[in-house]
Amino acid sequence: MEIGLSLVKALVELHNGCTYVNTEIKDGTEFCVELPIRKIKNSLNTDLREKSMVSKVEKFNIEFSDIYN
Repeated sequence: MEIGLSLVKALVELHNGCTYVNTEIKDGTEFCVELPIRKIKNSLNTDLREKSMVSKVEKFNIEFSDIYN
C-alpha cells in the first residue's frame, strides 16, 4: 500500500468509517470508502470530538514530519 492509501485509511478510520479493496483479474481494482452519517446532538459532544480530532491530527503531523520537512 502506498502512503496515500495509508493516509486515506487512517483519515477514514478517524471518522469511524472503513476502507476496503475489490480486485478482479482483468477487471482492475476498486478502492471503497464508507463513512457513517451521524447527527450531532449538542455542542458539548462537538467540543469533545473536536479536541479528540485535534489530538489525532497532531499525531499525524508528528508521524509524517520527517517526510515533509
